Amino acid sequence: MDWYFGSTYSDLKQHREAALAAFKDFAEKSAEKYVEYNLFDPNSVTETDESPLDVCLRNLRNAHYFVLILGWRYGYIPEESSKGVSP
Repeated sequence: MDWYFGSTYSDLKQHREAALAAFKDFAEKSAEKYVEYNLFDPNSVTETDESPLDVCLRNLRNAHYFVLILGWRYGYIPEESSKGVSP
């Protein structure tokens, strides 16, 4: 099952790291029971032929679950866009 993990970043860095660590622990334990979980983290997007927004939207459409942690920031907005990459 595919999970999409989105959050504001700098204002919730510690909370985000704790949530990611908990998810990774959960995924490892689930793998022992033959259930595979894949996590997409928008902050892990590297340079590709696609824009970061397109990569994020494609992965969001394919996700079975969506986890969003919101803080006080809007999030990253690419220079060429008026929209952020976090939905």
